[in-house]
Formats: sequence, structure tokens, C-alpha cells
Amino acid sequence: MIDANYGILITPTVTETGWTGDVEVNIAFTDHPQMNEEENDMLFNVLQMMASSLELMESDLSIAERLSNIVEDRINSFVKEDSEKAQSTNSRVKVEEGDDNVVHLSFAKPAGNA
Repeated sequence: MIDANYGILITPTVTETGWTGDVEVNIAFTDHPQMNEEENDMLFNVLQMMASSLELMESDLSIAERLSNIVEDRINSFVKEDSEKAQSTNSRVKVEEGDDNVVHLSFAKPAGNA
């Protein structure tokens, strides 16, 4: 199996005063040797559509808002998952303070069978 990566490269336009808000969009793509020409063309088309989404968002603010909502929902989902993992970890780890500058951790055995 050959690993291959394809991507959209975003280069911000930056001047002495900072980012202008403009970006240059490029696609990094090479034909995958284990895919036929039609499959490579389909993948390249997906990349072109993703890169074109910036232009679409500029011309249709409702699409930009919808995509922004999707991103926000995903971020909130990740934050919730991280918070739940932290709470789970925190319930098993107890920090014990002492007179020295050493942090003492006491680990509770997880419930259930391992």
C-alpha cells in the first residue's frame, strides 16, 4: 500500500501592517500510482470543489454562515469530548499536597474489568 497525501495550500497575503485578508489557494496533487486516471480525476475534482468553496462563500454569505455553523458545532463537540475525558481522568487522579515542592498524584483504579 502506498500512502499519498493531497491538500489545499493556503498562503496568506501579509504586508508590513499584517494580514490583508487575502489568501492564495493552491492544490497539492500528484496522480496516485494505484488509482486509475478516472479515480485520480475524481479526487482532483473534489480538491477543486473544496478550494472553490472560498470563492462561493464570498459570493453567498448564507453558505459562509452555514459552514461557520458546522465548524462551530464540530469545535463544541471536540471541546465537550475533551471535557468529558478530562473529567473521567480527574475522577481517577487525586492531587495530594504536601509540605515540599513535589506534586504527589494518587491514581484510583478504574472501575470495571480490564
